[in-house]
Amino acid sequence: MSKVPILIPAYNAESTLVQTLQSIADQPREYLERVDKILLVDDCSSDGTISSAIQYWKLGNPRLEVVSSQINRGERAVCNSAFRQLLRQGCTWCLVLHADDLAKPNWLQAFFCAADQDIPNIVSIGSSWDDLYEDGRVVLGDDQPGSPCKVFYGSSESFSSALRDGCWWHFSGCAIHLPRFNDVGYFDERMPQLGDLDWLLRAYKSGFDFLYIPQTLIYYRNSSTASVSSVSYRINRDLSESALIASKLLRDDSVRDVTRLFIARLLSVSARRAVTRFAQFRFSSSWSAFLLSLRFVSLLAKSYVLRIQR
Repeated sequence: MSKVPILIPAYNAESTLVQTLQSIADQPREYLERVDKILLVDDCSSDGTISSAIQYWKLGNPRLEVVSSQINRGERAVCNSAFRQLLRQGCTWCLVLHADDLAKPNWLQAFFCAADQDIPNIVSIGSSWDDLYEDGRVVLGDDQPGSPCKVFYGSSESFSSALRDGCWWHFSGCAIHLPRFNDVGYFDERMPQLGDLDWLLRAYKSGFDFLYIPQTLIYYRNSSTASVSSVSYRINRDLSESALIASKLLRDDSVRDVTRLFIARLLSVSARRAVTRFAQFRFSSSWSAFLLSLRFVSLLAKSYVLRIQR
């Protein structure tokens, strides 16, 4: 295997980025030597993200390469651009680590050991993670050192499971096979919250497989107020992006039945949220959830019309 780049998408990450880079520098030297470069892609930060990275990173190998966006485009967009750039440069695999996450000391070793198996048709290698909270608490993930890797095959069963249970695949800490990523299609840049799930579903539909390492290989910083998930929940972005996923899936006859169940569950969630937030006097959020409930009713009705027409 040729050397592999590590992509770090960053936006206003001055307070955490040095720790992230330190966690990479602390990887065993024999595996760090198999890394081509650290590609820091800055999404038009207004703080000292870039300068802190340049001042800290003194290793000559791997080198630090910085790409800065002139406008804030969102993580999905800057990652898509970075993947296209790396693909043009002839890269096959790319590791990803968010600028506020921490790699555990065995992160690179676990990846290279898995990738060296050269299992065909794998589009991504992922793992579990530990949640690291602001108060120092750590919530452990699925950590089974010594257990064999598991292949999640690109099948209708895997697709249905992901749509029912949510996205097990975690972008930060994973490895992407760039040519196969290109075949699946790039991230939907309209989805900062559920873009991972949308891409996972499309990868399964395209027949690609995922390799899962049953170990916690990174610490995922979890903020109760500033994380993408918490912000999305407050403004119902999770529901609006779910509606977008459902709208796309309804175009596909082969998954329409399982999509109908997905929509019905979202209708229930949005209706409960509208009532709960109304009771909490959060009227704007309640109204937004109510309107999304109406959208799910419309999508559900559309699914039955399409079923009759079929």
